[in-house]
Amino acid sequence: MTDVFTLRRMVSDDMTSLCRSQEDTILRDVLRELGNPKAAEAEMSAGQAEVTLSLGGRIIAVEDKY
Repeated sequence: MTDVFTLRRMVSDDMTSLCRSQEDTILRDVLRELGNPKAAEAEMSAGQAEVTLSLGGRIIAVEDKY
């Protein structure tokens, strides 16, 4: 689990370089929903949380024009 939190913290710290355009909203939205990586890591370390995955259909598929 340490690797997961390390990767999440790295991505969160480099948001400005990963999402340079205002149109790059998907990654920003996902990370915002995940919340603070340090707080989540502390909860998992204390045994206060369980890992869950919820999928939702928020992203709209765009047809390729070509």
